[in-house]
Amino acid sequence: MKAPSVTPCIGRASGWPSAAWPSWSPIPTCRMGPSMRPPSDHAQSSGDPCPLGRLVSAGARMTRITLVRHGQTAHNAAGRFQGWADIALNGHGQAQAAALARRLAGHPVRPTHVLSSDLGRAAQTAAPLAHALGLPVQPSADLREIHIGAWEGLTFAEIEAQDADRFRQWPLVAAPQGESVADLTRRVGAVLDRLALQPTDHAVIVTHGVVITALLCTWLGWDFADAWAGRRGLHHNTALSTLRWADEAVQCETLACAAHLEDLQVGAG
Repeated sequence: MKAPSVTPCIGRASGWPSAAWPSWSPIPTCRMGPSMRPPSDHAQSSGDPCPLGRLVSAGARMTRITLVRHGQTAHNAAGRFQGWADIALNGHGQAQAAALARRLAGHPVRPTHVLSSDLGRAAQTAAPLAHALGLPVQPSADLREIHIGAWEGLTFAEIEAQDADRFRQWPLVAAPQGESVADLTRRVGAVLDRLALQPTDHAVIVTHGVVITALLCTWLGWDFADAWAGRRGLHHNTALSTLRWADEAVQCETLACAAHLEDLQVGAG
């Protein structure tokens, strides 16, 4: 998979040094339409298999969330699907994590929480940032990448050769022995429910590509199929997106920003 540009900072957070940011225009504030409003208590108890309303509601009880994709691994560089495989960062990924820590440690709204998928590549990405901030990393298996079952460890070409029809529909259709986007959304929602119970000014969540796309679609009102097909909001390794809530509005301050990687040699990701 070809890596996106390392400088897709669409939008800029107020208060950041202007010299550190290219001059992209801010993303307009998005107000929640009827389909994005939190459901009633009755609707929440009805067993909705894809609790998007819960994600919206949980996010709205916080001030700011920064979503970060983990650093590069050998599987990323080779174009191999990882899923739940516990693959460590390679040397380039470790350098990306260090650059990310320098970037976010200087955020004008200092992060108050650092959450991470419990998989090594995410935990290793979160560790330098947490150390710089003097915060613990809160790991959770619920923040893992989408489970890809029988495809784990295979290259994109190998999967397409074995199961082209299903691969073209993934992740809207689950991989063999894998999970659906609805399954993923449900477990990620549980993490946000727990986080929303804590005083949270700025939470950094280090996670994985499909998780980030699902959350951006929920909070910004994107259609998942369209966003995935158009690679909208696709995150390079350690790219970040920051969203800020005010009343019933959410503003995307940065989208898939990887400006902190400008001094690093770009790797596939």
